[in-house]
Amino acid sequence: MKGSPFPATPKLSLLADSEYRFPLVGDWRGFVGGNLTYRGRTTSTFAAPSEFDIDGYTLVEARVGMERSDGTLRVQLWGQNITDKYYWTHVDHVLDTVTRVTGMPATFGVAVIWKL
Repeated sequence: MKGSPFPATPKLSLLADSEYRFPLVGDWRGFVGGNLTYRGRTTSTFAAPSEFDIDGYTLVEARVGMERSDGTLRVQLWGQNITDKYYWTHVDHVLDTVTRVTGMPATFGVAVIWKL
């Protein structure tokens, strides 16, 4: 409809990322970093009633680890959505049911990155 906002396109989306590196032992260095993602309020379809609105949300991610100074090996502990924010990424209407797709809950892991 004329004048309706385009679906899944919030007026404001932001991403901030930072990482601090510091020397450890020999040719190893440590790091700590994280990012903050903000996605503003939007809707999932044109000219939809309010049940198709998707609220804005902010996600926090963090990482810590160590790496070789030549970049060939990196070991890190990471966390995504570490505040365990409940949020929707999409809303849909199937027959007589409104469905909502939720984002990932708090997720943690270990990564080993080896470059040849």
